[in-house]
Amino acid sequence: MGRQSKRQSQNQENYHLPNEHHSSPNQEKNSKPWYNQGWLWLLVALLGIGVLFFGFSSLIDEIGNTNQVIQEQTETINEQNNVLNSINEGIQQLTATIKDSINTIRDSING
Repeated sequence: MGRQSKRQSQNQENYHLPNEHHSSPNQEKNSKPWYNQGWLWLLVALLGIGVLFFGFSSLIDEIGNTNQVIQEQTETINEQNNVLNSINEGIQQLTATIKDSINTIRDSING
């Protein structure tokens, strides 16, 4: 009887083991929904990191382009300031020449 009870206990243990080819109702109930799968969130995280990487690289390119445009505009403004300063100096010289001419004419009339 000892051998028979050992076989019965082994059969009972084997009866409770899950079958590899068929899923039991407990396995279906315990399976996670698609949105709770770890691989899915890993994929979403990798895609998010990729989007952030390309977004930041585009942003850095735009900042570089903006910086270059600002430098070009600053150079243009400096050139315009130099031209305006030259014009201002020319007007001051012309004004001084006109005053000298008027004074010379007045002195010749009065003199």
